Amino acid sequence: MSAITEIVTNVSKQIRDKFELEDSFIKDIEGIVSSCLDKYNVSKTQPTAPVAEKKKRASKKDATASEPKAPKKSSGYNMFVTEMMKTPEISALPHKERMGQIGAKWKNASDEEKKKYTDMAVEKNKASTTTA
Repeated sequence: MSAITEIVTNVSKQIRDKFELEDSFIKDIEGIVSSCLDKYNVSKTQPTAPVAEKKKRASKKDATASEPKAPKKSSGYNMFVTEMMKTPEISALPHKERMGQIGAKWKNASDEEKKKYTDMAVEKNKASTTTA
């Protein structure tokens, strides 16, 4: 069987199976496919490459599901924000104002107070890396 005949036969089988057409329509389709192959100079001796199936991409979910996530490191500012969010005066504010107030308080905090929160963060980070 020549390459062109093989292509025409495969196409006609696929169309017949998919659309359940009568043989007269299939013969017409075979003629159209043959003329298209002739038009685009697909020679009878030219080998035909099989159509490659699409490869399924690995999703991010598949790639990361097997690897445990490393714990995120806390900073002194993170610890400060966590503590400030618990205070009633800050928690009553809308989010944007709340974060503005906390940022301003952190900016005006003394180095000693900032060091207290930084030390808390270092301890928390040590504890999370030893348990992981």
